[in-house]
Parts: sequence; structure tokens; C-alpha cells
Amino acid sequence: MEADANQDFQDYWNEIRIIQETKRLDEFLDEEYGGRDDEVEGDGEGLAETEWLAAAGLGQLGEPFLEGKELSETDLTTALSLMAPHQAQAIRRRVDTLNHTVRQRARQHRARHRKPDIRDVFRDYENSSTGSRSRSATPDSLDSA
Repeated sequence: MEADANQDFQDYWNEIRIIQETKRLDEFLDEEYGGRDDEVEGDGEGLAETEWLAAAGLGQLGEPFLEGKELSETDLTTALSLMAPHQAQAIRRRVDTLNHTVRQRARQHRARHRKPDIRDVFRDYENSSTGSRSRSATPDSLDSA
């Protein structure tokens, strides 16, 4: 019974030590690579997070981002399963930022490559030709009758 208590006590102190080391690592990496709020616009977005993950020994979690993909929840859960809650939270925060960046880039890409609206293509033609039409032939005059 006493051995179990000693083991629990030892596990507790190991957990405290791990949390403190994680906090120090977070502070160091934030100083070295900048915080999440200091992200560079454009191509540099998310690179601080991938570098942070690599420095923390979890570079494989940043690989999908570098390929333009999101990290799946199952892969993330597997990687976080053996970590302390504080560590898992810090890593999840970084991965969520990366996934958000990937979604934003995809949205911007879709917006840039969207086909033009047909109403916009013929808007000038429609405006210039309305003066020559007779009032009785317009759809608006049919609605009022």
C-alpha cells in the first residue's frame, strides 16, 4: 500500500516537472520564434507554429500543413494521448491555428478562382439597351397590370 502511495506521489511530482518544462519551452519558443499574434502575413503564416512543433519534437504534426492539408483529429488525438493535459492543450492550440490557416488559404483560393457571375458580365449591355426598349415590353410593366 505504501509503495502505491509513493508511486502516486512520484507520478504527481513528475507531472509537475513536465508542466514546468513545457511552460519554459513555450516561453523560449515564443521568444525565439515569436508568439502566435506575431505571425507574418502571406507565405509566412503558420511557419512559426510548424517550427514550434518541430522544436518540441513533434514535427510530424506540421507536415500536413506544409503540404496544404489539415491535420486530422484522429492523428492529433493519437499524438496527444500520452501527454499531460497542459502539453496537449499547447500543442492542440498550435495545430488548431495551422488548420485554421489552411482553411483560410483554401477559402481565398476559391474566391480568386470563382467564375464570374453572368449578371455581372452582361450588366453594362443591359443598362445601355434599356433606353431603346418600349415600356410595355419590360417585365416591370407586366407586373403592374
